[in-house]
Amino acid sequence: MPRIDPEIVALTNTTGYPPPHDQAVAHRWVRRLGPALGLTDFGVSHVVLKPGGASSQRHWHEDEDEFVVMLAGEAVLVENDARTLMRSGDMAVFPKGEPNGHHLLNESDDDCAFLAFGRPPSGDCHYPDIDPVSYTHLDVYKRQIQCDRQKPVSYTHLARTLMRSGDMAVCPKGEPNGRHLLNESDDDCAYLAFGRPPSGDCHYPDIGLLWTDGGYRRKDRSSF
Repeated sequence: MPRIDPEIVALTNTTGYPPPHDQAVAHRWVRRLGPALGLTDFGVSHVVLKPGGASSQRHWHEDEDEFVVMLAGEAVLVENDARTLMRSGDMAVFPKGEPNGHHLLNESDDDCAFLAFGRPPSGDCHYPDIDPVSYTHLDVYKRQIQCDRQKPVSYTHLARTLMRSGDMAVCPKGEPNGRHLLNESDDDCAYLAFGRPPSGDCHYPDIGLLWTDGGYRRKDRSSF
């Protein structure tokens, strides 16, 4: 499970928003970690908002769940009927289909940073502050990918890596790289794990087990 340094992925502040709506995100800088590091089932973006910056136009998705984790600094989460101060360690969730337009604003004097999790949208996204909306989020996403596309970043598999607060690791599907986390300290540790319900096999190389068809089997697929 290679620990990753987000700085190996280029920062970009491109956007697919047409003028004048693109000005809202002029101070947003994004590292799109998922495509660069081989993740295809969900997206992960490392986002830095400069003072006065917005994460996006206020929006909600018909078919994409979103999850945000604040890493540093502070931002104001603006929703339909609420404003919530978000600080390092705070989390927010936006289930698909809920018409709750949201975005983050950096109203402080310092940079803030957060991770945003989702997946490439396949349906429409609504922008309640922009009337009328003459484009879909899918159009915006396609334009951003065209602007930001880059070759995958290569990285080295490490045998044992010390992970501390704020560190990240990526585990692309299909790579036969058995991994887990061990707490060898004297204190509790906590982390967030993201994925999706598995639809294929899971391999356990240290014990010769295979999770398949809803149960554990031997490596040769025989039953216990």
